[in-house]
Amino acid sequence: MMKNDRVVEVKRLVGKKTVKGKTYEYEYYNLPLNLYIPKHMVQKHGFRFLLHYNLESGVITLTPAGGNDEQDRETATSEYGGENE
Repeated sequence: MMKNDRVVEVKRLVGKKTVKGKTYEYEYYNLPLNLYIPKHMVQKHGFRFLLHYNLESGVITLTPAGGNDEQDRETATSEYGGENE
């Protein structure tokens, strides 16, 4: 069985959309391979994840990386409107 494992960082992206002359901003989180990750997962586990990609079956498994420190979690919750606000 061939596997490809690597540690990946979450990217925070801000989008803008104009509807009837009013501009709305929204944020979302993205990983390599254009994988969307929910905001609550970033707030809970931080910005680093371990990506397991099975080349034979094409299955992608995402788990929190063990190296996340408490500061990553505090930054995610306070800076991006999490539990502290």
